[in-house]
Order: sequence, then structure tokens, then C-alpha cells
Amino acid sequence: MQTLFGKPVVEARTPALRNRVASASSRLGRPLKLRAFLVGENPASQIYVEMKRKRGAELGIAVDVT
Repeated sequence: MQTLFGKPVVEARTPALRNRVASASSRLGRPLKLRAFLVGENPASQIYVEMKRKRGAELGIAVDVT
């Protein structure tokens, strides 16, 4: 059985994705934004949204949680 690791894939693709986000932001004339709606207080959902917030910051995407 072969073990697959996602981290090297993410690290390899992040620079290109960051460039695509910057290009789209420039074309639109505004930064990209992700709006997430968090309903309730499910700890797993809160962790998921926090991961989106962190990844958005790495890529230059504003993440707004409502």
C-alpha cells in the first residue's frame, strides 16, 4: 500500500494559486472575499472555518465569518 501525503502537494501548488488570486483581484479591482456562515457552535465546524480563515490569509483572500 502506498501512503499519500497532501502537504507537499499544497506546498507545491500554493505559489501558483497565490498568483491566480492576485491576478483575479487585480482584474476585478478589489480583493477576493469568502463569506462563511457559521450556524450553531459545533466545534468541528468552528475548526473548519478557522482553517479556511488561515488558508485565505495565506492566499490573499479575505474570509468573513457571519
